[in-house]
Amino acid sequence: MQTKFSVIVVSIAAVIAVVAGNATAARTTTVPCRFKLTSQVPPTDTSGVDFGFVTCGKPFGKGVQYDALKETLTSTTTASSRGSFTDYFDTGTIHGRFALAVKLTGPKTATYGGPLKITGGTGAFSKAHGSAIISCSTADEGTHTRCTGKLTLTSV
Repeated sequence: MQTKFSVIVVSIAAVIAVVAGNATAARTTTVPCRFKLTSQVPPTDTSGVDFGFVTCGKPFGKGVQYDALKETLTSTTTASSRGSFTDYFDTGTIHGRFALAVKLTGPKTATYGGPLKITGGTGAFSKAHGSAIISCSTADEGTHTRCTGKLTLTSV
């Protein structure tokens, strides 16, 4: 009887361990997004804000983005752009930070790229966390910028 009881206890412990392991395992979701942003400050300013439209796959959908940034020139053809963002959707928001490398490719053109980190959200996305690599370009000194990226979310 002692042996049968030990086997049952060990079996129950194994089931609990598997269930607990599955409950804490993070599920990863990839969501493509496109951004169309307009700068709210003159192109010569090194800090400012952007406002524009964001279109993402499920669960987000269409919304608007607001970001605040600071650019630092590192050479005559490169800069860094760092800041924070909030994306507003019908059922909640996501927010976080970005750090983009800027390469001036012509007199009025530039490309931007780098990591974006999602640190939280509200509403339906209150548990949102994740990251992305964003690629952007502008043809008018940063007044209008288009970006694409795939958000990799560990929680939504």
